[in-house]
Amino acid sequence: MIQSKEDGHLSKNEALHHIEELRKNKTPIHGIEISREISGIRETNMLKSTWYSTQRAVYKKARDFVMKQMNGEWHSVEIKTT
Repeated sequence: MIQSKEDGHLSKNEALHHIEELRKNKTPIHGIEISREISGIRETNMLKSTWYSTQRAVYKKARDFVMKQMNGEWHSVEIKTT
């Protein structure tokens, strides 16, 4: 199992591995929030967050969202499973 950072945020590679672990364990994914840190303050916006109302193809959708949205200064992700 992937050990997340103390604050629950993961790097891009950690997030992709974590999504694969969730898929193997059939753990539901409820949402993903990508953030950046500026002057010690973590921020996100509505374009960097997604919520899933159904689990249909959720692991592929989650991987695709992380691959597309995590770039440049947007380097931290939190995966909501509960």
